[in-house]
Amino acid sequence: MTGFVLLLAIVAALLLPATAQAEDCGGYPQPRVYLGTQSWWADDELASGGDTQHVHAETCFPLEQVVSEVTTLDVVVKMHNEQGRMLRRVRVDAAAEGQETERFEVQPETFCESDGCTFNVAVPIDTSLLPAGRWEWRVAAETSDGTAAIGRRNLATSGWVTCVRSCEGVTPRNERYEARGWYRTVRGSAKGYINGRWGWLPSHDAEFPWRDGAFVPVSGVWCPPLKALAGVQEGTTIEPIERSFVSIDPDFHHGSPGFVLHDEPGGLQERVCVDTTAFPDGQHKLFVQGYSSDLFLGQLWGGFVIPFEIANG
Repeated sequence: MTGFVLLLAIVAALLLPATAQAEDCGGYPQPRVYLGTQSWWADDELASGGDTQHVHAETCFPLEQVVSEVTTLDVVVKMHNEQGRMLRRVRVDAAAEGQETERFEVQPETFCESDGCTFNVAVPIDTSLLPAGRWEWRVAAETSDGTAAIGRRNLATSGWVTCVRSCEGVTPRNERYEARGWYRTVRGSAKGYINGRWGWLPSHDAEFPWRDGAFVPVSGVWCPPLKALAGVQEGTTIEPIERSFVSIDPDFHHGSPGFVLHDEPGGLQERVCVDTTAFPDGQHKLFVQGYSSDLFLGQLWGGFVIPFEIANG
């Protein structure tokens, strides 16, 4: 990995108040949609009995929009059941076929002192360092036991596509929209990636419920193409997907899985249908998640939060 690496320690201007960003994503130079990735880990070795730790990385993302100059992503990081752990870094990796991956990184190195913390971190991306074309931008938040290289790491990351100066030119490393969970245990064993993905064919991109800069309302029986799968990383133990889960409007922190559409053993690659007339018109969230375990050390989930709008009239 070469090129521009932005390393900023704790900078007040970049650690914004938790209320600084609204999910309606107004006020940016181009249309954006609020996307989220989550990495969940239940550690069997913890004295707490394996409470699920999880990290969210959410942002107003310029999906398939043209960006230029210095483009800033305001990344909302949420840490749950990670009291005493550090938000080590927030980064955006830009990846395209035939190109060196460019990393744009902020290092807040700030600790979460409660069971639930929210941090807003602005990550500026100098697009002049990237050739024109469609790029996969991997928005990621990493928590850790501290700054040392050893210790546990929890990484919520993603693969979302944007256009740098033009939608013609280079092509993204991965063209499918997805979210990814990854974890390194206290023993130094890396687990993941576990991914939730929208679709598996290029034609599925056109079905995404936000495109051309606006929500495309759904109605009647809606059948989004969804996939839960194991990702690939050299040196990482790849475990098979043991279970896949899809729901609408979950609120896990208040004990609600939402309206469950799919909760089955094994991976997922299918259209998961829902009768949208059972829900009020307006914006909702679709959640797709994969799950894997390593028998003794713990269990890893990777989840993708996809906003959509219902309009049945």
